[in-house]
Amino acid sequence: MMEVSIVVPAHNDEENILNTLSSLYKILGKTALDFQIIAVDDNSNDRTLDLMQSFTSDHVKVVHKAGRRAPSGLGSALVFGFECTTGEIVIPFMGDLSDYVLILIARIEGVNIRRNK
Repeated sequence: MMEVSIVVPAHNDEENILNTLSSLYKILGKTALDFQIIAVDDNSNDRTLDLMQSFTSDHVKVVHKAGRRAPSGLGSALVFGFECTTGEIVIPFMGDLSDYVLILIARIEGVNIRRNK
C-alpha cells in the first residue's frame, strides 16, 4: 500500500493546531491508508510547538525549524516539511484548519482508486 505524507506548516497557530492534528489523525485513521503527518513549526512565539509536541502518535512527527529567530514563511516551512516525508504522495495541509479534512481524504482516496486500476 502506498504511504501518504501530510505536511502541516504552522506559525502561531496555538488556537487551532491540536484540533488540526486531531482531526487529521482521526479521519486518516478511519481509512485504509498508510499515512504520516509531518507537523512543522515555523518559529512560533506562542505555544504552537509545545502543543504539537504534546500530540503523541506513531503517525505524527513534529519538526521545528531551529536556529532562526523569525519565521521563514509558508513556502520555506512547506519545503522543510517535504524534506522530512517518506510517503509516495505528499500533500500540504494548513495548520489553521483553512483546508477541509474530508475533501483531502476524498482526493487521496481518488488517487488510490485511479492508481490501483
